[in-house]
Amino acid sequence: MAAHTYTFGDQLDLLSVLLGDPNTSADDMFPLALRKTYINRGELHFSVDSKCLREYASGTIASQEISCPSDWIKSFVLVVNSRDVTKFEIALQDYERYLNDSEYRWYKWSLYGTDKKKFIKS
Repeated sequence: MAAHTYTFGDQLDLLSVLLGDPNTSADDMFPLALRKTYINRGELHFSVDSKCLREYASGTIASQEISCPSDWIKSFVLVVNSRDVTKFEIALQDYERYLNDSEYRWYKWSLYGTDKKKFIKS
């Protein structure tokens, strides 16, 4: 998942930029690379908050799982066989309860740094 929060170091850097140093120019206080970083973070927050999707991912479910793209932030909707199954996410401890359910129940799992959605309906 893409990190879109400020680390403590990021917060300290931004604070020093905002406080500034009267003996330096504006370009030295707020370098171009840092400005671009904050603009990119703002665009990311706007996309997440407005559900403005740049693209969608699709795939075939193999071995009852699907891998999320490497730049995946979060799922807006999950469709299996033309049916919205977003609301059928379960907690892993409820696995046995829904094992024979007729719906496409699923849970999130991370394996070797790859986020996956695992389905329990065969």
